[in-house]
Amino acid sequence: MTVKEIIFFGDSLLFPKKKHGVTLFDTYPFKISRNFNSQHFIASQPAATSVDVINQLNRAINDFDYSNSFDVAVIQVGIVDCCPRSHSYLVERFIRKFSSLRPFVNKLTEFFKPKNPWIDEDRFRRNIIEIKKLSAIVAKKVIFIPIMPGTNNLLKNIHNINEHVDAYNNILYEEITLSSSSNCSIIDIITKKNSDELLLPDGHHLTVEGHKLVCSKIIH
Repeated sequence: MTVKEIIFFGDSLLFPKKKHGVTLFDTYPFKISRNFNSQHFIASQPAATSVDVINQLNRAINDFDYSNSFDVAVIQVGIVDCCPRSHSYLVERFIRKFSSLRPFVNKLTEFFKPKNPWIDEDRFRRNIIEIKKLSAIVAKKVIFIPIMPGTNNLLKNIHNINEHVDAYNNILYEEITLSSSSNCSIIDIITKKNSDELLLPDGHHLTVEGHKLVCSKIIH
């Protein structure tokens, strides 16, 4: 398959982290694009849930008329959905509209333990089904990236994070591998490398090695 145009949907895991030595040229979108000698487009945004990815896809289709415009769409989603929080997604949506409230809410929630994910498992499953449907309109081939296991600070702050990661990854694998759509697949992130080599101290953003791993899995 000739790959000339690639589009990426998801959250901030594909972005550079310069203070940790991860430059634009180290990121997996850049590496994949260079490998295929193709153009790539980033539709991702920080802290994007599966709801936000649906919105990204709807904008691509309805606002930018990207229907059938891409050879490949890469979808990275899940960690923001499954991570337990000390405030609800409804509160988060309100904060995003009134960002000046963020410091106050952050200070207030220091006294509360994280309880529930922003997007529960049932809604996550429904959202993945919708994402599959919409992404198939945008690209000939759709590749999903599973959620990386939490480590470092994320595991320290939320000791049961990987129980949630496993549950949401199971939903991803079920919906993708059991899909009747032949253009949809999910990469395998099993590796002999230690998670600490692949993830930054925050426990979920990718190191240079993490970006290399994702790139190699998608290419091959």
